[in-house]
Amino acid sequence: QNRTSDQQVMDSFHEKLQEKVTEMCQKMREDMYKVYEKNSDDMQGKIQELFEVLDSCAKLNQELLEAVQALASLREGLAITQMSEP
Repeated sequence: QNRTSDQQVMDSFHEKLQEKVTEMCQKMREDMYKVYEKNSDDMQGKIQELFEVLDSCAKLNQELLEAVQALASLREGLAITQMSEP
């Protein structure tokens, strides 16, 4: 009878331990997903900011290219004017 009682206690302990471990694993999984989601949101914001900066850089680059072309045309115009003067 002691042996049966001991076995029941051990079985009950084992079952409760399994439930607790399952519960803790589920909580850890949920917490992990929350962290993943937060990190994903943070990264999405940073990527969006990066795209905005890159877009701004592309626009500035285009403006600089246009300025370089305008200066080159001006320089050519000045060179032609100087050559045509006596």
